[in-house]
Amino acid sequence: MSLKETLDALRSAMTEEATAAYAEILERFDSQMLGRRALKIGDRMPEFVLPNAEGKLVSSAQLLSKHSLIINFYRGSWCPYCSVTLKALDSWVKTQSERIPLALVAISPETGGRASEFKAINELECEVLVDVDNAIAVQFGVVIRLPKRYQTLLLGRGIDPKTLHGGEGWLIPLASTFVVSTGGQIVHSELHVDHTRRTEMETIPPVIERLSSSV
Repeated sequence: MSLKETLDALRSAMTEEATAAYAEILERFDSQMLGRRALKIGDRMPEFVLPNAEGKLVSSAQLLSKHSLIINFYRGSWCPYCSVTLKALDSWVKTQSERIPLALVAISPETGGRASEFKAINELECEVLVDVDNAIAVQFGVVIRLPKRYQTLLLGRGIDPKTLHGGEGWLIPLASTFVVSTGGQIVHSELHVDHTRRTEMETIPPVIERLSSSV
C-alpha cells in the first residue's frame, strides 16, 4: 500500500468527533499566512543542538558536515499520520543515500523518552530529535496552538501536553518538511495545516535529483 493509500485509509476511519475537531483547525489557520511565516527556499536553516532518541546531543553543524538533510517536524508519537509518513520517508531515504549523502531528521517536542519509543516502534533508522518547548520549530516558523475542541479531543484520548511536553501551552509543530543542502540553505519548504494529507513523497524526489546533480 502506498503512503497516499495508507493516509486515505486513516482519514476514512476518523470518528465524527475527530472530524469536527480537525475541521476547526482547517477553518482557523490560513495556510498562506502560515506559509509566509515559515522559512522559505533560499533561507538559511537555524543552527541547533538537540538531544536525540539515544540521549546524545546532536548539532546541525555535525549533521550538515556529512549530509544534505530532510528535516521533518512531526506532531507527536500519538499522530498515526506522522508515523506512516516518517516510515515512508525513512525507507525512501535509505534507497537514495547510495547516490547522494542524504539523511532524514525527525523533530518533535515530546520528552520523557518518547522519542526512543517512537523510533523503536516504527523501526526508524533516522535521527529522532527532541525539541524541548518547540524552540527550533518556532525558529522554522511552523508552530501553532491547538484550538479548544482539538485539545478536548486529545485529552479524551489521554494525550496531555503536561505529560508529553512538560507544559500546558498546547503548542505543536505543523506537519512540515524542509530539505537543506550541505551549505545550510533551505532548498525545499513544505507545511501542512491539513495533517491528514502529505505530499512529501511526490515533491521531494525532484529536489533531491537537483541536489544530486549539483554535487
